[in-house]
Amino acid sequence: MTVDNQTMTASGDVSINESMFLGGGLTYYFMPNNIFISGSIGMGGFSLTDVANSSNNVSTNNGFSMQLKAGKEWWVSRKWGLGVALTYGKTNVNNTPSSDIKEKINSNRFGIVFNATLN
Repeated sequence: MTVDNQTMTASGDVSINESMFLGGGLTYYFMPNNIFISGSIGMGGFSLTDVANSSNNVSTNNGFSMQLKAGKEWWVSRKWGLGVALTYGKTNVNNTPSSDIKEKINSNRFGIVFNATLN
């Protein structure tokens, strides 16, 4: 990978993780069909893990993160609902790993998730 004419080398076993924390959200159910929409906002960040060389592991500053979800659930018992949903999420981070480097890291993620609700 080359950034600003500087080459960085990592092993072939690298993972990038994204997390959202310190936030809140709301979910609204359209009854009696158990169709729902949900939104969450919070702080998020990224981490890079190099399995072969842990000295290459880095974490970013925290920034804005959000997730939207819409889906359907079916009651499988008196207390449990199982379902499926479409999801979209985004995280924006302005990272400053050193005084002379400024990074803007953004993600857009789409997915299909399975839901379990305990009521």
